[in-house]
Amino acid sequence: AEVALRDVLPNVPLEWRSSEEETKSGNDGCGVMIVIETTSGCRLAGDSLGRRSTPAEKVGDEAVRAAHAALTAGTCADDALRDWLLVLMALAEGTSRLFIGKGKPTEHIAAGTRLVQRFGAVVRVAEEDGIGFVLEVEGLGCPQDKPGGQPSSAC
Repeated sequence: AEVALRDVLPNVPLEWRSSEEETKSGNDGCGVMIVIETTSGCRLAGDSLGRRSTPAEKVGDEAVRAAHAALTAGTCADDALRDWLLVLMALAEGTSRLFIGKGKPTEHIAAGTRLVQRFGAVVRVAEEDGIGFVLEVEGLGCPQDKPGGQPSSAC
């Protein structure tokens, strides 16, 4: 992962943290998460899990590619955060907008969109000239829980 990261961001200082965890089954495995923090404090991530017969270097390269794609798209949310935000936008009242990047929306975004549409949210992807793509969600207007943690009956 370090080699791939230095290739795409050659002049950026790197900080590494690693951990090893014992598994209950005793099987070895690996996973990598790359987090890129921008000068404005935004954190964009990419990750990849090891698979049988897949070199660890490839797993690292996949994680770097995902994080770098979020960075170069100019978006404020990587795929994982965007998934969570899409659900919250669907639950909220009114129209929510999220800039999703300069490139065309991915199948990942389309899958999340189909999910919240099944719950009744109206979702549009709009291309804004010179900026990129914006995800617009007409939320369901689900009220917050009642005081004391009792769930609301709507939604």
